[in-house]
Amino acid sequence: MSSPEPENPYQSPAAEEPHAESSGVTIVASGTLTRDDLKTIYRALAYNPRTITALLFFSIAFFAVFLFPFDSLRRLLTGVICLIAFLLLAVLFLESLYYLQPYWRTQRANMGTTPQPLQYRLDDAGLQIEWGGNQSQIPWSSFTRLQASGELLILYMAPNGWVALPAHFFATRDEFLAARGLIRQRL
Repeated sequence: MSSPEPENPYQSPAAEEPHAESSGVTIVASGTLTRDDLKTIYRALAYNPRTITALLFFSIAFFAVFLFPFDSLRRLLTGVICLIAFLLLAVLFLESLYYLQPYWRTQRANMGTTPQPLQYRLDDAGLQIEWGGNQSQIPWSSFTRLQASGELLILYMAPNGWVALPAHFFATRDEFLAARGLIRQRL
């Protein structure tokens, strides 16, 4: 007869599974991306808070360093005009990149020839994307942050990926808001 083996005192304790609160909700969003959607996605990516902060920092630094002290009204007016001109040039540059960068040119060209319907499914496991017979499951741990507006949700992945969910893909505004809430809860 064999006796039960004693527990190994040197064995590490079993790792506990993180207990995530399961809501059991699945939100489905489906539609076809349009050129307007693509432009909205580009603008949301280009004019994010980091870009705006950098533009403001450089324009104020330029204004303060090169045009200070304001010894006359003429110099102050010249500084303000230069600041506005700099910001306009920066916006024109960012807008032109939508038409010049190969990624966005390719996306616009593909969209014009064969628009493909997309379906997003958000649940406790992550985000599932279906397009043109393909399927991809992305767990929540792959996403780093959410950028939300009234018409678009952008999920950023490390290091440089992103997924955009336009609001019109959702059946109702409440589903869009529920998806935003679910994403914020999981990130």
